[in-house]
Amino acid sequence: MMEPGNIDLSSPKSYYSMVMMSIIYLDFLLENIPELKTHGIVSIKDHGFISFKVLKSIVSDRKIMGLNADLFQNGMPLIIKSAIGINEPAMFGMVWKVIKVFLSKKMISRMMFLGKNHEKAQLVLGGAEFVPEVLEGGLRTPSLEYSLTDEVLEHHILKAFPSKIENYQ
Repeated sequence: MMEPGNIDLSSPKSYYSMVMMSIIYLDFLLENIPELKTHGIVSIKDHGFISFKVLKSIVSDRKIMGLNADLFQNGMPLIIKSAIGINEPAMFGMVWKVIKVFLSKKMISRMMFLGKNHEKAQLVLGGAEFVPEVLEGGLRTPSLEYSLTDEVLEHHILKAFPSKIENYQ
């Protein structure tokens, strides 16, 4: 479950940071939960943070749109079994039409947007006991063992860019 609303998206390149954090977190999870490599994950992203300004900045930046599409389709297609968006604003429908252009039919078939109807997540996840408690009807409490902390970020940034980071310390 990602809650990007906790990230300050007011700076022009902040969305890149969110994408990088997603990559780092997925790497962390794959490193610590080997079953994910064979069973995959269901990604749930809260889109409640999206304002018209944020949507405009995301859609107008074709580079970030392409990066997201490439990452989702080519970087993790076997790992992400389904992607669920929740709490998206009403205007998201028109943006989704633009975003879909960048995605394959296979990826589009794995995605669903529930808005405020969180109960539908139970159908994808197999019951309320697998739905995060932040969603209506969800019973699963987050495991602090797999939290994205500063230490996790630093470890995985150093792992990805070892020679570059050493020069800045």
